[in-house]
Amino acid sequence: MAQRWALLIVLSLLLHKEAVIAQSEWKSWNAVAVTGNFSKKWTARLAYLDSYNLNSGGTDFGQLALQSDYFINKNFSLRTGGQFTLSDVGQFDRYKIRYYLRGTHRFKLNPSFNWSNAIQLEHHLQQNTSFVESEDRYSERVIYITRLALNKRLKFKNRLRFLNKLALAPSVSYWLYYNIGGDSLRQYDADGKRLPDEVPNGFHRGRLNVNINARLAKNISLSLYYMNQSEFNFLTPQNKRINVIRPSDGRVYRSFDDYNVVGLTAMVNLKFYEERKPVKKKKSTGSRSVPKNKKP
Repeated sequence: MAQRWALLIVLSLLLHKEAVIAQSEWKSWNAVAVTGNFSKKWTARLAYLDSYNLNSGGTDFGQLALQSDYFINKNFSLRTGGQFTLSDVGQFDRYKIRYYLRGTHRFKLNPSFNWSNAIQLEHHLQQNTSFVESEDRYSERVIYITRLALNKRLKFKNRLRFLNKLALAPSVSYWLYYNIGGDSLRQYDADGKRLPDEVPNGFHRGRLNVNINARLAKNISLSLYYMNQSEFNFLTPQNKRINVIRPSDGRVYRSFDDYNVVGLTAMVNLKFYEERKPVKKKKSTGSRSVPKNKKP
């Protein structure tokens, strides 16, 4: 029953909107990640992602990421990390750098599904140096992340039984971004009258992710996913918008950055600790041994 619901959710979200699939820009994100498990509660991961533009050809950016997770208990976890994004991979020039902290709460909805919700706080470096490229669209972001996944990997019967070797695990998530800071932007009111320039703080981006993970070996897994990024002016005042159109000639200031992604991530999981097995105590019989040939 669980696998039917999971596959139905994945298929429906993949086809959720003709307009989404018809968006003009498509990218391919390919990544490799190595995770080290240092205890039951602490892990660390190093990953590299390459973004290739399928429309124009060529690499959009490369991104190096380092993160560490601490599992407080089975429901709460903390993550901290940093990302270094290189816009022009061929030049190896300057990086956009961000640091973040994430808190996640996860719980079982029912015997089949679990639901997690997280808040991520990001800081993006603003200064231009010989090593750092300033992020001018925002200086901080607050991201709400919600995810629905299975408690156990899928098990198939009959003709689909061969898929059990892959131990498939689908999941669906949505990320909602709130931008803070960055460069100010030209603004106009509903009648086309010029307003003072403002920093466009607000909800301006959403990402839908549909993922399916396969376990290829004990320590190796592969994730195939589809991601749709859409930008908007959600619950945003008239003077805090992006994608601002100048009435006189139709010029757009900071246009919406909408695109689709087909991604593939290879993951290697390494374990650097040994679990201590509980020592079983021998049960005493309660009887005493009587020595032989004991004289009264």
